[in-house]
Amino acid sequence: MIKLVGYETTLLDIAGAMGYPMNLAQSWSGNDACHGWTFITCDSQGKNVTVINFSKQHFVGTISPAYGDLASLRNLLLNDNNLTGSIPDGLIALPQLQVLDVSNNNLTGKIPSFPPKVNVKTSGTLLLGSDTPAGGDTDNIVMERNKI
Repeated sequence: MIKLVGYETTLLDIAGAMGYPMNLAQSWSGNDACHGWTFITCDSQGKNVTVINFSKQHFVGTISPAYGDLASLRNLLLNDNNLTGSIPDGLIALPQLQVLDVSNNNLTGKIPSFPPKVNVKTSGTLLLGSDTPAGGDTDNIVMERNKI
């Protein structure tokens, strides 16, 4: 039986919200995410996850609320994927967060009120910051925004 160090369970929950992408399943081996797990950067002691860089991985799914459990996370880079849903409110409580990049995804809903020190990047995410219509029909909104 593999004993996980601590944050690996959280990272597996995060991967689960994206349908356990094959490139994560193939590269996340062992029981310590700070030693050899791709897309993960840890502090100099190798004890705390500080950066998750899932940029341009063609991931689908949602942004897991489990990111909020990574108290040492400074940079969360989720840009240029095909993520849907909203940004979980729990991310605003991350005490070390400096950069959240969710640009060029298919996110919807309100953007949580992050502290001023957090650089939130949302360009190319047309429906973010607005409420989705009842029934989730967003085609008309996209068409209307493209006319502008």
